[in-house]
Amino acid sequence: MSSFILGAGRVGRTLISVLQSAGEPLSGASNRSEKNAHRTTAELGIPTQASPCPVIPPETRIAWLTVPDREIGAAARCAAPQLHPDAILVHTSGTLPSAMLRSHAPTVGSVVGAHPLQTMTGAPDDLERIHGCHWFLEGEPEALQTITALLQRLGMHTHPIRPESRPLYHAAAVLASNAAFGLHNAATRLLVQAGVDTEDAAAALVPLMTATLSNLQKMGAPKALTGPVARGEVDVVASHLDVLAREAPECEELYRALLDPLLRVAREQGNAAPDLLDAIDRIRRESSTKSR
Repeated sequence: MSSFILGAGRVGRTLISVLQSAGEPLSGASNRSEKNAHRTTAELGIPTQASPCPVIPPETRIAWLTVPDREIGAAARCAAPQLHPDAILVHTSGTLPSAMLRSHAPTVGSVVGAHPLQTMTGAPDDLERIHGCHWFLEGEPEALQTITALLQRLGMHTHPIRPESRPLYHAAAVLASNAAFGLHNAATRLLVQAGVDTEDAAAALVPLMTATLSNLQKMGAPKALTGPVARGEVDVVASHLDVLAREAPECEELYRALLDPLLRVAREQGNAAPDLLDAIDRIRRESSTKSR
């Protein structure tokens, strides 16, 4: 089944590369700008139109809408009238249900929502990153089977998801990925307040964060958890909350919020005595009361 990629940005270009490497047929692609269309054609060797509403070749059986969420409706309205009656319209939004495609393209053959749980920056290693990544899908039954089978042929892990659960699913993805930038920013500001140069602070934290994720990947939670909560160090946690409340109250709120899930992991790990973890939890709740 030949695929057309409408919106060859970070996700779209990576998808093109994966389809090409697997020998799956492609009928074309599109970008909004001439510059990006020329780039896609030159780098990936696929005919790429510069248009928000491209002409979709008649042999297309899968139209992938790899555009920002705000543009999916317009892309669906563009693609649907051009598609074969048996074609499948697929969006790659993490939050939106596939049924929203029906409201914009009621005559299209079938619809699916398929989201890759991976970060893509437009760098060459996106292709390496997406191989074997986890995709979460929902949609109309026969089309869902077709897209699931295609992704599995591409070496992906596929998981069904309820349409109504998509916002919750995507919130989890944001916490696991984008929130790391927020944590890095907060930790950098604390180091700067402690007298460390800004660039040095930002650079010093990355190996720590990388090692933490490496440990998580190799050992899994809860085994990989380290630090004062894992050790049940009540006084250390209390000192952190105290200094943050005085010198960085916005970070104290963040630190306190993270104590709840950290305590859950620490209890599962079982290295710290339960009464010590209970004491940390009391401090967490008491500091919350004081901050109101």
